[in-house]
Amino acid sequence: MRMLPGVLASHPFASMLSGDASLQLARFLANPAVRAKAWTFIKANWTALQPKVAIAGGDTRLVAALGTFCDAPARDDIKGFFSAHPLPGAARTLDQTLERIDNCLAIRNAQAANVASWLSSR
Repeated sequence: MRMLPGVLASHPFASMLSGDASLQLARFLANPAVRAKAWTFIKANWTALQPKVAIAGGDTRLVAALGTFCDAPARDDIKGFFSAHPLPGAARTLDQTLERIDNCLAIRNAQAANVASWLSSR
């Protein structure tokens, strides 16, 4: 996965249709192996990416894709980022995304001991 920053940096986001940019970014966010790096890339390149995702439902698609995170630091980072860079059309989706991350955290915390116990018995 070392090549992800190079792949993202060389990706033709600037020449893509608006809806396509959010689809491509959502695919990176869906991959747990590169999710954090993709989010870092999005934040670092937000000025160029924002016009590509802020129309045609791309804003909601991108924000929903962030719901694949399942950790408190990422949740807080996402919340802070979109507080500073609001996407009014995706405000409800942002609330749902943060709730999805919180639900994932709650399940993880509630079931971690059970899963560990089950795995150790195998």
